[in-house]
Amino acid sequence: MHRGSSKEGGWMLIELVTSMPVVILLFLSIAVLFLGCIRGYLLMLGSAELRQEMQNVMERIVLDARMATEITVVSPEVLRIAYVHPQLDKMTSTTYMLYKQPASSLRMIRKADAVGYSSPQPITGGDHTWGQISIHNFQCTEEGNLIHIELVGVNHWSDETYTLKTTVLKTRVKS
Repeated sequence: MHRGSSKEGGWMLIELVTSMPVVILLFLSIAVLFLGCIRGYLLMLGSAELRQEMQNVMERIVLDARMATEITVVSPEVLRIAYVHPQLDKMTSTTYMLYKQPASSLRMIRKADAVGYSSPQPITGGDHTWGQISIHNFQCTEEGNLIHIELVGVNHWSDETYTLKTTVLKTRVKS
């Protein structure tokens, strides 16, 4: 009453015991690869969000500078742009500067005179989906009739920095 050959008895258990570490190692490798891809994707999204935030700020400054009748560098970190407001038809000015908050987070603020609000309006900062993003440095320097503007942004999750520089002409329009 033999059911099988005695030579093959117990091989199934030995094969299972030897193949389990290989299968576990294979699944762990796939999981590590998958998590690495997800991490890289999230870092890429954070990088894109940093660049978009910085470009929006620089675009806003340049658009105001294009309407300007006068641009003044109050200090290396404060830029004032004076222009005739299109709806109010009167002279107004906008000031750009960094607002230092607690926890070493910086926000770029825009304060406009005679536009209906007098308190500073943040144009950066707050919660970001893919990283803690802030403007680390804002510098304005005058060189003759030119004003050089530099913005440096930081994504604190990835420690990535992004720098934008531009030069605007200091304009004076006579009415």
